[in-house]
Amino acid sequence: IRDAMLVVVGWVLAIAPAGVFALALVVGARTGFTALGAFAHYLVVVILICLAGIAAAYALAVLGGRVSFLRFARAAAPAQAVAISTQSSMASLPAMIKGCETGLAIPPRVTGVTLPLAVVLFRISGPISTVAMAIYAAHVMNVPLGPTQLLSGATVAVIMVFATATGIPSQVLYMATLTPILSAMGVPIDILALLIAVEPIHDMFRTTANVTMDMGVTTMVDRWTQPRPAELGPASKVHR
Repeated sequence: IRDAMLVVVGWVLAIAPAGVFALALVVGARTGFTALGAFAHYLVVVILICLAGIAAAYALAVLGGRVSFLRFARAAAPAQAVAISTQSSMASLPAMIKGCETGLAIPPRVTGVTLPLAVVLFRISGPISTVAMAIYAAHVMNVPLGPTQLLSGATVAVIMVFATATGIPSQVLYMATLTPILSAMGVPIDILALLIAVEPIHDMFRTTANVTMDMGVTTMVDRWTQPRPAELGPASKVHR
């Protein structure tokens, strides 16, 4: 059975380029050259959304965590480099923990709980970027979207964040993640075979946004969980 499956997989890989070309031909025939400009617009919009998430993470660390901008940037840089190269939040976790503990002086009791939970549950760029992809797909395929379709797509996008595996490049789960969202919005899934071509670029920015936001949230949690003078007791005040 194993050998037979390997042969079948080889057949699929051999004809995959022809299948992608056929899908591209259908989409091109239906949309014309307008799809090219919209494709570039889609690439830029998703990247800008991710950059906005990264900026929000810095603002959260500075305003909520009371950490200086440069200090947080230096601490986050190694984890961001791992995120860009691996496109995996899970692979970036050791660098995130080291950056928070050594660069930001956050104790292990905070990083050991907050960061692993954030990697699994707090993928802030996921729902926003996937809904943006679905809106672009609807625009290219000339599918009108109303408030009901947008709300349905956003709801399914949030659910898919928790339903899909985390820590691996999104290209592996691309179809499984976007197909339910497009179906909920009534958008044909034919165009996904084209959009996956730029998915590695988007995934680099999405993973970087997630990693930076996870570290920003950790700085804020550390500030909130620091014992206040009233909680330290008289003994600690004498030692000070």
